[in-house]
Amino acid sequence: MTAKEYMKQAQRLLRRIDRKQKEADALRQKLSFPKSPAYSDLPKPVSPESHAVESGVSQILSLEEEVKTAKKELEDLKAVFDTAIKAVTDTEHHDILAKRYLEFKDWNQIAEEMGYSKPSCYRLHREALAGMKS
Repeated sequence: MTAKEYMKQAQRLLRRIDRKQKEADALRQKLSFPKSPAYSDLPKPVSPESHAVESGVSQILSLEEEVKTAKKELEDLKAVFDTAIKAVTDTEHHDILAKRYLEFKDWNQIAEEMGYSKPSCYRLHREALAGMKS
């Protein structure tokens, strides 16, 4: 695994956390609104899902636990990244790595904040990653 792939783990983890939180929010919203009654001449099922609320709450708690675990994993990864990035002596390389992998900024934001063009940011990023390998 290259340094770049290793550093991108945090971004993937952040997306997974976001996805799980949205899923839990959707379940919470679904459970907060009562179902409207269904009027029909058709016979009702013998055993309707009477435990829908309990099942939904259980799913929400499970998702929240997964989010909590993923956040802990993200903090651990960020601590490792922070240590590796602090070892970089060149300030420009340090800044670009910190902005990309600790602050999770996109290339447009990084270029604007550092006063470089995007291609220059890419070049600095490549140099910084190459410097981390050695």
